[in-house]
Amino acid sequence: MDQIGSLESYLHDCAKKVQSDSSKGVLGKRPAPSSDRGALLPTVKKLAVAQSVEFAAPGVKLVEQSFSQSSGVSYEQRTGSGQLVASFTPRNTPAAVEPIPSTPGRTSRCTISYDDPEFPNIFLPYRFMYTSIEERAIALERHHLHLQKVMCSAHGIAEDSLQPVGSPSQELVWCSGRICSENPEGRINMESILLEGSRKESGGRRVSLDLKEVDTHFSVFPGQIVLVQGINSSGRTLVAKRIIDGTDPPKRLDIGSRSGNVHIMMASGPFTTSENLDYQPIRDFLGLALSKSPDVIVLCGPFVDVSHPKLNEGSVFMEFDDGTSVPASYETVFIRKIVKECLESFYDDSEGPMPHTQIVLIPSLLDGHHECVYPQPPFGDREAVKTTFIDTDIGSIQFPHSKGREKKVHLLSNPCMFEIDGFVFGVATNDILFSLSCDEASLKLGGNRLPYLASHLIRQNSFAPQFPVPPAVVGQLDWRQAKHWSLNMMPDFLLLPSKLNPIAKDYNGSLIVNPGLLTKGKSGGTFLEMKVLPNEAGKIENVSDFVHAVIKRI
Repeated sequence: MDQIGSLESYLHDCAKKVQSDSSKGVLGKRPAPSSDRGALLPTVKKLAVAQSVEFAAPGVKLVEQSFSQSSGVSYEQRTGSGQLVASFTPRNTPAAVEPIPSTPGRTSRCTISYDDPEFPNIFLPYRFMYTSIEERAIALERHHLHLQKVMCSAHGIAEDSLQPVGSPSQELVWCSGRICSENPEGRINMESILLEGSRKESGGRRVSLDLKEVDTHFSVFPGQIVLVQGINSSGRTLVAKRIIDGTDPPKRLDIGSRSGNVHIMMASGPFTTSENLDYQPIRDFLGLALSKSPDVIVLCGPFVDVSHPKLNEGSVFMEFDDGTSVPASYETVFIRKIVKECLESFYDDSEGPMPHTQIVLIPSLLDGHHECVYPQPPFGDREAVKTTFIDTDIGSIQFPHSKGREKKVHLLSNPCMFEIDGFVFGVATNDILFSLSCDEASLKLGGNRLPYLASHLIRQNSFAPQFPVPPAVVGQLDWRQAKHWSLNMMPDFLLLPSKLNPIAKDYNGSLIVNPGLLTKGKSGGTFLEMKVLPNEAGKIENVSDFVHAVIKRI
């Protein structure tokens, strides 16, 4: 971390110069942060089993200004830590997840891979904001025609028998189209549903879609590709009798020798409460992970949440021992609080031998220090910037243990797919469940509709099934990179962090999980722990038959 040290020295000199100039009347002096403006945050803490142990980092602290606090129980005063929130087992009964014994003489027990050509992962940053309208239209059309083909094949419908949308017919016909809303600024409802045909077969024509006579449960949202069987006697309104809302992508045929015995923990940001930037919740989570010794920890952003009150107001400063201070950037917060206090402490400063656990880091569109575009490239060293005031280049984050054949920290994109000992995981850190719940019309679903919302991603073969993108979504889609949010393989585990209620549900032999968020406002949230049990009879085909999953309060 030589670059960080050089940068801190430069900032220290600048801060001293500002105070010197202010004493001469050149500039107004920034008051030193005091106890009534915010708490001083220790720079680095090393992790011990199920607890945090502080050690000194002389010369620099992170300081936050105070702000009006919301009501509720604070993180330190929370109750119910470790309480079971949701669970999944093959027998639908709660079961504790016990750590898997370490294998003597090995530094890692499982294999993580993410270079399969069927995975949508993106590995490098790319230029965005240069996509033309024509490129967007081509990408939308390509996805429409792809889903149309696979849906017709799955349901035994001849693709050449499909009728153009808007073509009058007194008989039952099949049409293919995209769900749209008559009112693009309001929520879709049963009276405002339109069906838009493809440019190739229907010239992009739209008609009203009447779903009142559909006698099965369904859920529709803007952007969804569907097959509709119905009558369009006038050419303006299609009265639907049946609707097909997608189809599952194929499962991996070669499942190798996956026999289970994999232990995984997962947490999703924000990783600190809205009261401060001490990141105590993630340190508590990693301390718990040290005691349980899982094979893999999956950490999903945001790590530096731009919606956090202190970061949003720019009220974070780096304070030096002599009382001088300068504003701290998003990158500084990420390096200090995540890279040094969490990753480095987890591996290098924990008691006993280095943990065999591997960590997967996945960014979020709310991460202030990272690109805000979807699909989102993985974390990594940025392009080096040479300056005249620092000997070393700026821009290198230097993630510990993230290089080499035996690396333990894996940096993946958002969305991403990866394998752990042959089991396929799909992850998207955007709150897609909440976004879908805010703009969908459904009938006769009954029960908990969250699993049905999650299944839309699978049946639409996409990590970004909505179009247009809802206004509440922070990042925008780069349609040049549409292939990098495709879902062309059925995942064994689909992990979708959301502010909605945590769930763990079976879907056609796979497991759909919303682990919840590690913090909620000023209090704690939830995390996921699961274990794929070994199958003594041989390979595991449906993971839902052999997985125990629990979602607990931090």
